[in-house]
Amino acid sequence: MKALMVSKYGLGLALLGLLVSCSSSPKALVPLKDDFSTERFSNGLQVFVYTVNFPAAQLSPRENRKGASQVHSPAAMVRIDERLSQRLELEGYCGIGFIELERFVGADHARIRGECR
Repeated sequence: MKALMVSKYGLGLALLGLLVSCSSSPKALVPLKDDFSTERFSNGLQVFVYTVNFPAAQLSPRENRKGASQVHSPAAMVRIDERLSQRLELEGYCGIGFIELERFVGADHARIRGECR
């Protein structure tokens, strides 16, 4: 009988833990810090470098590698591209588009270098 009561309590605690974890609100997205720098040359060439810094994760190196793969997800790349488009529009830079010269995405930041058309 005691074994049955212990298992009931154990099951009850497990269910309670599950309910609490499922009912907690999702974590808010941390705003990303970005930097936008431009350079104009005398021959009319206009280039820019757009850098997005990802928040530092408090994870072990092994977990951090797994987290880095989430940064490279297609959804994350779309978000970075949207932020770049917004930044170009805000700055009034590359009004008729740009050519992407370089794209680097690491665990802690992404950088896009481009040339205005």
